[in-house]
Amino acid sequence: MDYLTKYTDRELVKLLQTGHDRAFDEIYNRYWGRLYFHAQRMLGDDEDCRDAVQEVFFTFWNRINHLSSETNISAYLHTMVRNRVLTIISRDKLKAEILGAFAESMDTESLPSDSKLTEKELIGLIDDEIRRMPEKMRQVFELSRNAHLSHKEIAQKMDVTNFTVKSQINNAIRRIKVRLGFK
Repeated sequence: MDYLTKYTDRELVKLLQTGHDRAFDEIYNRYWGRLYFHAQRMLGDDEDCRDAVQEVFFTFWNRINHLSSETNISAYLHTMVRNRVLTIISRDKLKAEILGAFAESMDTESLPSDSKLTEKELIGLIDDEIRRMPEKMRQVFELSRNAHLSHKEIAQKMDVTNFTVKSQINNAIRRIKVRLGFK
């Protein structure tokens, strides 16, 4: 595999697209540390950074056949990490807002002494509501939040309009808020 270190990124992409799976290992080894450092500068949390980079490589693997051999892999992967980090920040902000509103709406005497328990219960309620969503709404929401696809990518993948995607995501968020007792 050492011979792959001499290949350019573009050559590795071509190899990978023709089924040479070890080319992925070379790209992974070449960029993992840089991408982790990139995520670390924005997030600070080691676990979130590792997760972000792993998800980026997972997405990269799944999209490899859709890439042009002329794609600048470094820029592509760094952009994916930036976008994933922004999604994590947005998710954490939404969780913090929901948890804050949840805590405000509860009688302080009824709160358990272990705030982790409250957070776990809340996340359980959110996950339960996601499972209860109509199939298409759940798919759109999960493609947006878990697969980190843009509205346009989801619309293309599901053969619906961008408006439908936006509407489904807004409805999904509204359902979650209602389930948690917010308006």
